[in-house]
Amino acid sequence: MYAFTYGSLDMSSFECLCPSFDFTVKQKDSEGRKKSQKKRKKSRAEEETDLKVEGNWKHGTFSTELVVMPLLAGWQTVVSRGRGKSASILDCFLTLKTEVPIMTEEQKQDLNPLTIKIKCVSCLPSQPVPLHELERLCIPVYCKYQFFKTPVHRTEGRPHGTHIRFQDINVIFLGAMQPSDLREYLEGPPMVVQVHDRDRKLEEYFRKPTLFGDDPLDAYLNLQSLISPEETESNPFESHNKIWDPYGVAQVSFADLLLGHKYLNLAVPIHSCEPRPTHRGQNGRSRKVVGFRVPTDGFQHNPMPMGNYLEANSVLKLRVDIAVPLRARAEAPDPEFTGTQFGRIIFVFDSKKISLFHDLLQDITMINAKALDMEAYPIRDIQQILSAFKMRVKIQERQDLDVLTGFHLLDGKIHLLILEGLADQGLKRLWDSHQSRVTKAEQGSSKVLYNSALRFHHRLYADLETILYQVHLFKPLSQLMKCSALCIRNSVLQKAFQALTRCTRLPRG
Repeated sequence: MYAFTYGSLDMSSFECLCPSFDFTVKQKDSEGRKKSQKKRKKSRAEEETDLKVEGNWKHGTFSTELVVMPLLAGWQTVVSRGRGKSASILDCFLTLKTEVPIMTEEQKQDLNPLTIKIKCVSCLPSQPVPLHELERLCIPVYCKYQFFKTPVHRTEGRPHGTHIRFQDINVIFLGAMQPSDLREYLEGPPMVVQVHDRDRKLEEYFRKPTLFGDDPLDAYLNLQSLISPEETESNPFESHNKIWDPYGVAQVSFADLLLGHKYLNLAVPIHSCEPRPTHRGQNGRSRKVVGFRVPTDGFQHNPMPMGNYLEANSVLKLRVDIAVPLRARAEAPDPEFTGTQFGRIIFVFDSKKISLFHDLLQDITMINAKALDMEAYPIRDIQQILSAFKMRVKIQERQDLDVLTGFHLLDGKIHLLILEGLADQGLKRLWDSHQSRVTKAEQGSSKVLYNSALRFHHRLYADLETILYQVHLFKPLSQLMKCSALCIRNSVLQKAFQALTRCTRLPRG
C-alpha cells in the first residue's frame, strides 16, 4: 500500500502518475482564457505588473521526479521537492511511503544489496578561484563514480560552498554478480569518485580556423619532442569543441568488506586529477590538440584552474553498508575458481646469479614450448623462436592456453621477472621446479613473491606481442629514479612512472 502526500499546491489539474515516478502538472490554456474574459479590464499598470510576473515564471508543464532508490536501502518514506517554477504552483513536496520495507529478508539474502551513501564533501578549496566566481561560471557541484561494471552513478548537483551535503544513496545488488569477479574487484585498485566542483556552464564556442602554414608550429609537426604521446590519442575533429575542466579524485577502497565487515564509515582525502595534456606554442597559446589553437582570454575558453585540494584538506565522507557480510577468502581455492584461473609470480634476484637466471629461463621456455607444440626442437632453437615470436591470435581469447606471459627487466644490477599463467598448470610447475632446484643457501639470495590462493580471471600481459617481453635499461633502475627529468609533469606517462616506482619498492635479494 502506498500513500502520496502533497503540500502547498495551487493547481488547476493534476494528471495521472507515470511508471517512472515523473509527476506532471499541466495548465489548460482554454480555462485560462475563459477566466480572463470574465475578469474586468485591467489598468495599464496592472498589465505591466502581470507581464513582469509572467517573465519570471514558466507557464505550461511542471514536473518533478521522485527518487525511489532509498526504498531499496531499507527506507520506508522518501520525500522529493519540486525544483521548477510555475505561475500557479508555489511549492511542491511529493512523499512516497510504504507500510513495510520493500525488500523481504529472503530477497536481501539472495540479492545482498550494497548501499553506498555519499554524505558530504568538506573543506573544498576556495583558491585559486573564489567561491562566488565558481557559482557564477560553473554548474552545481556533483560527484560521479562507477562500481565494477554497473552504470555510472551521478549525484544531484548542490550549490557551491566549502562544505556540501549530498546524502546521496546508491544500491548495488552483489548477489547478481559472480563471487569470483566481485572478490577480484574488491581486492583490486580502489574505486575512483570524481568530485566535480568546477565544471563550466555549457556554451557555444566559435573558434577561428587556421590554414596549414599560418601557425608557427606547423613547420615543426614532424618533431616528436614537441608533441607528447597523449596529444595524439584523441581525434581533434571530434574533441576540439568539447570543454574539459579539472576535478577532484577520491580513491575509495572496499577491501575491508572481505574481512567480514558489515559497514564502513570512510573519510577519504581528495586529490587533484591528472592534468589534461597541453602544449604551448611560440605564440604563447595553449594547444590542447595538435592542429587547433585555443585562445587564452579568461576562463571561458581555458580550463578552470585546478583546485588546491591538498592544501585545503578536502575530504569525501561516505558510508558503505552490506546486507550479508562477505565471507573471508578460504586458504584453499574454491572449486568454482579452478579451470581458467590465472596466478602471478614475481622473481627478484641479483644479476650475478647467472645460473639461477638460466635455469629459470629454461623452465619458462619448456612450459611455453609444450603449450605451442614445439617440444621436438632443441632448447636453443626454441629460445630463439620464442624471442622473435609474435602472437597472431590474442592470448586473452585463449583462456585455456597454458603459456607463461609477462616481462623480464634487466638493469645491470637485478633481474626482475613478473610472470602469469594458469595457476594449476604452467605456473604451478614453474614454482615446483624452482623450489626443487634452489638450495637453502641460495634461497636468501633471491626473493619470490607468490601466493597460490590468489587467483585472477584475466591476464595483464597478454598484448605484449611476444610471450616474454624483454626490457634492458641502460642504467640501474635505482639511478634512473633519481633523475630530475622524471619529476617534470607530462614528461613521463603517469602509469609508467607508477610502474617504475613500484618496481623500485620490490624487496631485493
